[in-house]
Amino acid sequence: MVKYTLLFYFILLFTPNYIYAQSFNFRHFTPQDGLPSSEVYHAFQDSKGYIWFATDNGVSRYDGYEFRNFSQKDGLPDNTVFEIYEDYQNRIWFVPHSAKFSYFKNDSIFEYKYNDQLQKKLQLSSNPNKLSFYIDSLDNLYYGDVYNGGFIVDRYGGTKKIKNFDGIINLLLINNKLILNTLTDNSKSGDNINFIHLISVDTILNKLPNKTRQNRHIGFAKNENVFIATNNFLLHLMEKRLNAKKLKHPILWISEDRENNLWTGTRKGAYKFESFNIDKEPCLHILKNKNITSVLQDSEGGYWFTTLLNGVYYTPAFSVLNFKNDSILSKSVYAISADKKSNWLGLNNKIVKLATLTEKELINLDKDNVIIKDIFHDTNNDKVWIASRFLYSIGKKNVIKHSFKYKSNITTGAQPKGIISKENGEVWLATSIGIFKSSKENFFEPVSNDIKYKIKFNSICLDKTETKIYCWSNDGLCT
Repeated sequence: MVKYTLLFYFILLFTPNYIYAQSFNFRHFTPQDGLPSSEVYHAFQDSKGYIWFATDNGVSRYDGYEFRNFSQKDGLPDNTVFEIYEDYQNRIWFVPHSAKFSYFKNDSIFEYKYNDQLQKKLQLSSNPNKLSFYIDSLDNLYYGDVYNGGFIVDRYGGTKKIKNFDGIINLLLINNKLILNTLTDNSKSGDNINFIHLISVDTILNKLPNKTRQNRHIGFAKNENVFIATNNFLLHLMEKRLNAKKLKHPILWISEDRENNLWTGTRKGAYKFESFNIDKEPCLHILKNKNITSVLQDSEGGYWFTTLLNGVYYTPAFSVLNFKNDSILSKSVYAISADKKSNWLGLNNKIVKLATLTEKELINLDKDNVIIKDIFHDTNNDKVWIASRFLYSIGKKNVIKHSFKYKSNITTGAQPKGIISKENGEVWLATSIGIFKSSKENFFEPVSNDIKYKIKFNSICLDKTETKIYCWSNDGLCT
């Protein structure tokens, strides 16, 4: 699962009102970070939350921490993969220019068993083109390109050409839903599929320059609206209307996000059209010097931009909310965290538990004037730990201020710097005077009598096997 949503943008979950920031922070992924190539054609999120990337050197799966790369040595028939899709069986399909398809299932790559039958029917050009690809619920494979038209390969390998399908601007009608080129609808019926042709599309294309009509055409359908891009023209087809907008640069990609906005990737950056309205100027133009080959908004709201030469860019969001008029949220916030149900904000001597903007719970910690430095969610003990000059825990009913036993003395002055929780319920702390772990009666005791308590520890972490604990101090790393 992807873990890169920045908690600062938690407000996006609760309100549609926002203001645009003037600049954005992107995380930039390159081969130095684990990508197989800087030439990336497509970003796709599967049903399990993984982010997949199609490149000229194989495909890559990102889990929020690291990349796992696949190439011909792992079973891909072709390393140059342009697009990635998931079918009704949750198989992840890889679509190359060579039309030698394969899919990922049960942690392995399998070559499509009827590739040879399809290859005999095709005449492949040396120039890449946008492919039409779809697998229906009866395991029929649909394929189309601008040079060969469209083909259906049934579950037994029978291959036939689709009549009146030239692979350029034709639409696919599945259960009365329009799908263009890239087919993502999981149809429940394999025999309720008809191909239709829009004369109005030909009409507008015939009015465009010849060079434009010879280029590839990409697009998608949204309810009764169809969006098509050809060269630097963006077309919006409705039932009896056709809008056309000319952009400054050739369009490489168009898609929608989860907030009903239209995105185009061009040879000079990505453009965002709010609410699919191409009559107005785009409300956002970013990565202006990059060739944007695809735009993906993931399930956590973050945006991924693939480029032709510069790898992948990621940002958690493009909008923030101003809280100046909120009596609580306008105060200084020193720490922020989130669990599955709520967002937690650490203020001066107070914790705000925020389920929505209108559902706030204010938790006072102590009469002491303390600044919240860190918030840790302990799923093993069903608690929230609050680190300041002292240590607090918030359970289901009350707030507890914890003490430390040090050389038979009890003190609250061991300032917590980091905290971890083990499956057996133990809680370990890195503090300003040493390493402590939880004991009975809400006390924390030192893990060893030999520890040099004058060492100031700054952080602590637990490995995946829970057999080693790593602690960082001003004097280095210890385990």
